[in-house]
Amino acid sequence: YLMLTSWRSLLDQMSNQTSHAGESSTQMDIRQLQGLTERMDEEAFLPIRSSELSPEFPRRMLGLRRLIDDATMRGIDSGWITVGGLQVRPQTTGYGRYIRLFGEGSSYAGAWFGIRFDLWAQKEESSLWLDFGLNIFGNVKPVDIQHRLNLPEGELYVAIALPTGVEYDAVLDAVEEELKRIGQKINSD
Repeated sequence: YLMLTSWRSLLDQMSNQTSHAGESSTQMDIRQLQGLTERMDEEAFLPIRSSELSPEFPRRMLGLRRLIDDATMRGIDSGWITVGGLQVRPQTTGYGRYIRLFGEGSSYAGAWFGIRFDLWAQKEESSLWLDFGLNIFGNVKPVDIQHRLNLPEGELYVAIALPTGVEYDAVLDAVEEELKRIGQKINSD
């Protein structure tokens, strides 16, 4: 006979069998293996489905790229985003651009605004993010950004919520308002 099971299932069964023994070294070893298999599952290359090769995905990515550029331009036109000397800079994690929120005032925060595939896959909150980790062109300290935005320790990124089931202009309005709200919170002095 040939029997097939997943690592997750096997380790869960082992964990259940050893749980009566309290916090043993076996239980700790099983938890380590569970963490390793979860990490491997997150990074695994999944087989490609034919539906994933349809033009829907690239159209969505092009639409998100347009959304990033349009929201940035609205902020520039309204004067609460500046991009002088900054570049549109795709990263290995996705498409985006560097911006300054409320740039000409006494305090401003630099951020990378764009699609972060890694955070999208990991946190499942949104495809668009503001990343303050490279705040070398802002004068608000990262610790102040964390405090003002109530971010967890070590996180310097914020998901930009996207409304669903609405037309492009409503999504653009929502992204613009969210960026503006975040900028106002950071530059509250």
